[in-house]
Amino acid sequence: NNMEIKPAQTVIGYKETLLTIKEIGEELEVDYIIDGSAMSYDECIRFSVQLIEVESDKCIWAYSYNRKVDTSLETQQEIIHALQTNLVQQLRKKISL
Repeated sequence: NNMEIKPAQTVIGYKETLLTIKEIGEELEVDYIIDGSAMSYDECIRFSVQLIEVESDKCIWAYSYNRKVDTSLETQQEIIHALQTNLVQQLRKKISL
């Protein structure tokens, strides 16, 4: 199995598109799409990420990370590491890397 991550410049144009996940996946020639958001409230921030299977247009994994607002690099790295670890584990299960 081969995993390829498309650069942000390639996918940013899909942010406000009316295309379906399946149409986007076909254009990008990918089997999975990662969708995410960040939302802040009071002194907290929530990052939500989901892994969507293009063929079925179904969310096969989702993860939310809640944290008190902190601009330190250590906190940013902690959030990235938590999301990355969970995502990689899910991808390994799904596509048997």
